[in-house]
Parts: sequence; structure tokens; C-alpha cells
Amino acid sequence: MDESRELFQTHEVNHLRREMQKNPATQVWLWGQGHAPNLEKFADRFGVAPGCMITGVDLLRGLAVLLGWDVRQVPGMTSFHDTNYAAQGQATCQMLDQYDLVLSHIEAPDEASHQADWKTKVESIEHIDKYIVGPVLEKLMSFAEWRILVMPDHPTNITTRKHGYAPVPFCLAGTNVKPDGQQTYSESAAATSKLMIDPGHELMAYFLRGGSG
Repeated sequence: MDESRELFQTHEVNHLRREMQKNPATQVWLWGQGHAPNLEKFADRFGVAPGCMITGVDLLRGLAVLLGWDVRQVPGMTSFHDTNYAAQGQATCQMLDQYDLVLSHIEAPDEASHQADWKTKVESIEHIDKYIVGPVLEKLMSFAEWRILVMPDHPTNITTRKHGYAPVPFCLAGTNVKPDGQQTYSESAAATSKLMIDPGHELMAYFLRGGSG
């Protein structure tokens, strides 16, 4: 990266850019380089068949591949509020006919928080509820046994526009799941719940085999 500064100073493209009164390119900035980690396969760890990931985020698609999951692309699906919520909901329902586990991830509320746009954040959550959670829940109820887990991966504060580290609320429902008495799904309701999965990485095992009443 440092050597690129000297090279770029005399590069012919930069001579031309200066003549055109444009800013020259002054340095190469490398980002994101690294090696793929050797992660334990999901099926080996939890004893279940590989699942399917539906997301507009490259990072999560990469994690899915490392875990041995399949990745489903959906037309119109993005990582912002312009994503096709309905298409993602439909694709999630379709994949439930092929996979025992389907993870459908939507990035829009997080991006709205980074932009301090509370209106868009509310709209995106409403769209998730209407076009994804609702249809998926209806689809799941057609099976003899099923479970659904709805949750964010981390808090993102609109005031700070940054990720937070507080515990996040989750909603778990389905076969043999014992209710904990909460009537709403929110951070404030979760804070008063007696159910706390700590450490958080144990939540998947709880989702798959715990929560029985």
C-alpha cells in the first residue's frame, strides 16, 4: 500500500487526470483480504441436515457456504429497504418444502439505523412482519411439527448509528415450546423475561431441541 504512493505519483493516468483538473488516484487501499476459516459443519455440530440461507448480504452467504448450507438467490432481494420482501417471503416458504432449516435474513432495519432513519426502520420491520414472518408462520403450521425463531443478530441504535452489544429479544414458537408469559415482542418485554440464553451461541441448540414444556 505504501509503495503504491510512489508509483501513482508518476503514473500516466494521473498525469491525464491532473491536466483535466481531476483528483489523482494517490494510493491503493486493500480491504477485506484474508483466508477462509475452517468452521465446523453445521450438520456435524447439531446432527441435522444442512439448511438453506436466504439473504442479500455477502458475509452471511459466505458463512452459509462455510457451514455446509445451500444459498438461495431471490430476484429483487437487496440489503436495503428497496428489497423485495414479498419475493423473499415466498422463497422462504418454498424452501421449507425442501429443507428442515431455512434462515431468512433481512438487513433493511440495520441499514436504516445506520442512517438514523427511524421511519424507514419501522416500515422495514412492518414489511418483515407482513411479507415474511406471517406467510412463513402460515406455511409452518401446515406441518405436523415445526418451530420458528424470530430475532435480530445484534442491536443497532438509531441515535448512535452504531451496533450495540446488549442482549437481543427473540421470539420462539412451535411444537413443544413452553410460553414464558410475555404478551409482546420488544426489548422492554424481553428485559423482564425469565428466559435468558447466555452465552448466546447456545441459542441454536435451544431452538432445535430445547424450550419444551
